[in-house]
Formats: sequence, C-alpha cells, structure tokens
Amino acid sequence: PTAIAAGTYTVGSSGTYTNLSEAVADLNHRGVSGAVTISLQRATEDTTSANGSNIFPIIFAPITGTSATNTITVQPASGTTTVQWMGTVGNNSVGNQYVYSSNTSATVINAFNPTASNVPIMGVIGTDYLKINNLNLQYHYTPSTPSSGMIIRGLLVSNYSATDGATNNTFKGIGVTLNRAQTLTIGIEQNVLAVAPSAAGGANSTNKYQDFTIKNAYSGILL
Repeated sequence: PTAIAAGTYTVGSSGTYTNLSEAVADLNHRGVSGAVTISLQRATEDTTSANGSNIFPIIFAPITGTSATNTITVQPASGTTTVQWMGTVGNNSVGNQYVYSSNTSATVINAFNPTASNVPIMGVIGTDYLKINNLNLQYHYTPSTPSSGMIIRGLLVSNYSATDGATNNTFKGIGVTLNRAQTLTIGIEQNVLAVAPSAAGGANSTNKYQDFTIKNAYSGILL
C-alpha cells in the first residue's frame, strides 16, 4: 500500500481516523514516507463509542520508512490524553477486545499471549523512531472488580525478531496506572520477549524515557 505522506493526521470523531487503534493499524500496514504526527483530539481514548471504540492492546509493529528524519509522533492536540482499557479475562475478550490465541502465527501477537503474563495497554514491538508524548495509560474496569481485568504492563517495549529491535524511540510525559493486586504488573517494561537478538539490530537500543509517573503497579520499571 501507499506509504503515509508527511503531515499531521487527526484522531477524533471528525478526524482523519476515528480512533487511536485505527491510526496505529494504518501506520503498521502502510509505513511512512516522511515525518508523521498523529494528533489526538479527545481527552480519553477507550472502548466506548463516545471515546472512539478502540480495540486493545494498541500495538506499534515494525513500521517501514521511519528514520531520524521520518519520525512518527503520537500526542494530544493539547494537554494530556488518557488511554484506558479494562483488560482481558483469561484468554477471552472483554467487550470488543482482541481475543488472544496461542495459535496465532505472528510473532507480534505471540508476544502478548496472556499465558506469557505480559499483556500491555500499549506495545512498541520492533518499532523505530517513534515519539509518544503526554499519554496516561490507565487500567479501567467497571463494574468494580479490579482483579478481573488482565493488564500486566502499561507500556511494553520489545524486539520483533532476532534482528529487529525497538530502537531510537522517545517516551515523554507518560503516566501509567495499573492494579497492584495483580502481582506481575509492571508500569514500564523494556525487554527481549519474542526471541533473543542474534545481532545488534535485534536489541532495544537508544530509547529515551523522560518525565513519567507510575501509580498502583506492583513493580515500577523494568529495563
């Protein structure tokens, strides 16, 4: 498909994309041919129709065309946007959530099978030159049964393959709120999950974490 041209693309009820998950899916599918900014118009992105009917987890995969000049920036048009999810229950979906299956062949999905205890709100898997600014990644479950929704990571950064790591990314102004009753929760994790690197390119290098806040997670940061 044609790569996404340089420019600013909005996410909102009258935006270029109706929700954040569609914007990320388009980036993953098409790649970019210049610097791209995804501008979030809502204060909240979640699974409700009022807030975009997003499908979680939101996963950035290897995106073709990115470079030091062809960056991808995801940020609110102003202020902070809360990205919230109720999580999965077991291996099944909740609401319109993704149904996890260990039979899925794609590495990018296998990394998030709940049996691996690393289901994130947002994943950056083998993505390069991505900038995510001023987002609150938040566990949110209604009714009040906090142990039911399975979210184990707020932000998860991992390689995609032995030769394709997540590199040169910047995460700034990120807030994470989870459920510390789940004793495997980690606010921010950067790790090798798919397969051990066989070359330097398969490692997760030169990523920056700036100005973050982590609340109610059993563990805060694992790099």
